[in-house]
Amino acid sequence: MISDTSITAMWPWLKAKYGFEDSQIRKYTFNWRRSWSTQRGAGRLSHQRAYTVETQAHFKPQVFLLADNGYAIYSNLVLAPQKWIDKKPAAVQAFYDATRRLARILTATRGRQRTHQRDNPEMTEALIGQAIGKINPSASSNRRRKTFGIGAMTDRRWKSVCASSVAERLYAKTLACEKAYDLTFMRNAPQYFE
Repeated sequence: MISDTSITAMWPWLKAKYGFEDSQIRKYTFNWRRSWSTQRGAGRLSHQRAYTVETQAHFKPQVFLLADNGYAIYSNLVLAPQKWIDKKPAAVQAFYDATRRLARILTATRGRQRTHQRDNPEMTEALIGQAIGKINPSASSNRRRKTFGIGAMTDRRWKSVCASSVAERLYAKTLACEKAYDLTFMRNAPQYFE
């Protein structure tokens, strides 16, 4: 059971790596109770959903991280045409910096309480805390991420993504990986925010 977004994002990789077929797709309805009570199967659960299943349904779902199986792509990418980036680099830099600043505010205790709980009463402190806990361990294992925080990317990781995509025959061997990303905006970003 996967969402429409996942069909275009991770599904091609799953098909190439494990031989899945489109006929196996079941639409995820964003209602885990109904989906799991009416059929046996696997679904793509966010950490938040896995936590909710564990605390409300009182069983621990098996979670298999795609990253642990070779899916190295960055999540939540923002894409823009190169022509637009070339014409408006200041706007791209401002967007990048603002996104990092917002992420930093939302992961701070005061920001979590003020924003999440006011706008989403079902987002308890425990639910928010476990989600933040899933983000932070990866930060400590990556020197670039520790320096730059959320929004960090590396040439090494992108090369790994490209090599994996070529190995799984998602892209041709002639893929010009270095043209798919730009680390300039990360390198120009303020190191720390107040």
